Amino acid sequence: LQLPVKEAVHTSFSRDGARVVTVSQQVGKAGRKDALTVWNTSTGERIAELLPVDRSGTVGATLGPAKFSSDNRSIIHVDPVKEVPFVWDAETGHPLRELPKVPGASGMMVTVPKVELSATSRYAVVSGGAGGVRLYDVTTGKTLSTQSNALAMASAISADETAVLMATATASSGGGPFKKIRIEAVGLTDKTKLWSKDVSEETWGVYSITPSPDGRFVGITTSSDA
Repeated sequence: LQLPVKEAVHTSFSRDGARVVTVSQQVGKAGRKDALTVWNTSTGERIAELLPVDRSGTVGATLGPAKFSSDNRSIIHVDPVKEVPFVWDAETGHPLRELPKVPGASGMMVTVPKVELSATSRYAVVSGGAGGVRLYDVTTGKTLSTQSNALAMASAISADETAVLMATATASSGGGPFKKIRIEAVGLTDKTKLWSKDVSEETWGVYSITPSPDGRFVGITTSSDA
């Protein structure tokens, strides 16, 4: 199955494989334009254009991938122009919620924050960029908490929706690579620290932190010279 997508830069699948979201760029008279589209993987049918080309990006906008919730019901993506997370219904493409502006965003984003939905789409968490970590309640559209730490580079919500997991780079000097990654879990409702672990590794940053579906493990991906 070949989708009619040109210059694709990101592709994200739902866990059941029934849907795929593509982020593509098109060059027009007004400069670079970017479109976010959800497709049916069985038929190749275009289900919805989530962010139309004429309002989804211009020259200087940096795009990140869209993400599905693990129950396959919702899609989240950071609008590179408005600098806010949007949530859509994955079945219909109908917009569900516009969330408050991402932490640290100012002007056209140079570094796109990472965004994740919880298992049942109730919560969303945004991290990276320049503003630390922000937790949202998707059902109300309100911000639940903000951790202002620019080095908190990745975050996720545990499968049982009880904890926020964060990976923070530390111990850098003189503009060189970081020397250590701190992984920690914080209670989603009471904000108490549940545990933390330091990993000694020379790295330039953290790409992601991912809990296993059964809640037993957590993994991180980093950028290093090794």
